[in-house]
Amino acid sequence: MTDEATAQILQTLSVYLGWSMTAFGTLQTLTLLTMIACMDWHFKKPILTLFNTTLFAMTLSSAFLSFFIVISISSETSKCMLGASLALASAETAYVKYSWARSAGIVRSIQSQTLTQFLNLLVALAPGVCFLQCIPVVAMMLVPEGFENRTLSLTYAACYMLNGVLVVFFDTALLLSFTAYLRNISGGGQEEKRLQIVAKHGVLSVCICYLCLALADTNLTHSRNPFSRDPFVVLIWTLAALLCNFVCTVLVAMKVSLWVSDQTHMLRSSKLCEIVKVDTEELTNRTSRLASLMGTSDTNAPMRSYALSKSGGNASNNNNNSNYNWQSEVSQQQQFVPSSSTQYPPSNAPASNGPFRPDVVLLSPALDMNTFYRQRDLITQYTATVESNIGAIKQLNNRVLQEVNQNNTIKLKAQLDELTTETSNIVQATRDALKVLQKSRKGDKNTRKGQYEFCLKKLQAAAGSFLNVQNEIKMSKRDQIARQYRIAKPNASEHEIQEALDSGRDVFAEMMLSSRVADQQRQLSAVQERQKELNKVLESMGALQQLMQEMSDMINVSFFGC
Repeated sequence: MTDEATAQILQTLSVYLGWSMTAFGTLQTLTLLTMIACMDWHFKKPILTLFNTTLFAMTLSSAFLSFFIVISISSETSKCMLGASLALASAETAYVKYSWARSAGIVRSIQSQTLTQFLNLLVALAPGVCFLQCIPVVAMMLVPEGFENRTLSLTYAACYMLNGVLVVFFDTALLLSFTAYLRNISGGGQEEKRLQIVAKHGVLSVCICYLCLALADTNLTHSRNPFSRDPFVVLIWTLAALLCNFVCTVLVAMKVSLWVSDQTHMLRSSKLCEIVKVDTEELTNRTSRLASLMGTSDTNAPMRSYALSKSGGNASNNNNNSNYNWQSEVSQQQQFVPSSSTQYPPSNAPASNGPFRPDVVLLSPALDMNTFYRQRDLITQYTATVESNIGAIKQLNNRVLQEVNQNNTIKLKAQLDELTTETSNIVQATRDALKVLQKSRKGDKNTRKGQYEFCLKKLQAAAGSFLNVQNEIKMSKRDQIARQYRIAKPNASEHEIQEALDSGRDVFAEMMLSSRVADQQRQLSAVQERQKELNKVLESMGALQQLMQEMSDMINVSFFGC
């Protein structure tokens, strides 16, 4: 093919695609607005993020670069072209760096060592490759031939193409990572499939738009360039422009994929809430039916009856419930996270008939978002167990205060101590699990941070309620000790009683043993027992206060990675 034939072909293409130059700015603006709409799908941020700002700068740089190549070559134009090349290189470098920082967690979550190393290599090479295209432009400004120098023109085209190849390889690797991530989080439901279709077709439409734009831009640009008659140069420039205009395409894929991920987790959360609501209603209905069978309208009667049967209380209540096993009925309720709603098996609820042991999944940071949500559900379940135990502790403490049978009192105290110790252990274990949850580095940072803060606030509220209950128990025991002191020494002043409460066993023993009243001496063992119980409560309260302080500090310190 001769140079004249090549020039005629290029001229013909320029005529047919002439309308594209007029619509170039409009198409670029519409495409940019489409991407911004995809990126701000949640409408969480009122202004452009750094992501969108980088994209905007890169689009303007491409437009300026194409414009300055089209017009006649001059000294001023070469300076403008150098500025446009620097702007484009800076924008593409910022894009690669920021995209990797934003997407590294998702890429690592698919556990592909080769893909991660490849992307790390591209990120390291990005600054040098992007700014390499500026060297031929500077050389063109120094030589007499300028842009008519064939060697420098080919060098510039090669550097421009190399820049595009690096960015497109980077985008392609990200696209493969996001596709694998979507495949991993998809539960196979119709909702997830529809969202994946939206993502794929959105990327395809943007690719087609940029393909047409690149062809029009390339042909119209090089039909007027001095070296555009060379078919090899035209081919290189066409590929380079096509690749570099493809830079923005996978930005849509990345953000839509993240949106799909958020939507999937929102669907799971809504399903979980529905299941918990159904379980709560079912438990309430069963409790109401049991209360009606017992001949009472109080829905708390079955639980109190169960507590009485465990402590050897009222025989009539035991007889009324001889054919019903409350513990067996509760164990038949569905777990907080049933296996049908998630991709992982249901966790074991904390058992009240043995030492509490946290689930093994809470011992190390999550390696993927599925594990992260499993840890979150376990923490939520443990917090709910603490809240439930607080109500049971209140009821048992009231029973202890009202019980007159010594044997029943001993049993109730043992049950109260066991439940209090178990609740303290659950609170401590949940606090440790939150620290593990905080160290997770996989998945979307904002999602992980929001879930962590929600769990932390719930645990803080539960621990605060537990501390208040412990304080109520402490005050009730102090009142009991004060009453027994007054029995032993009716004329005692408030100052003496307060001193006895603060001093402990020795003051009581000295006062009791010096008394000649038999009833007073019999109070010694009871007072000493009350004092031991009070010391236990104070020790537990001190540990809870320290834990509350640690959780307050955890709110202000964040270890979440990108």
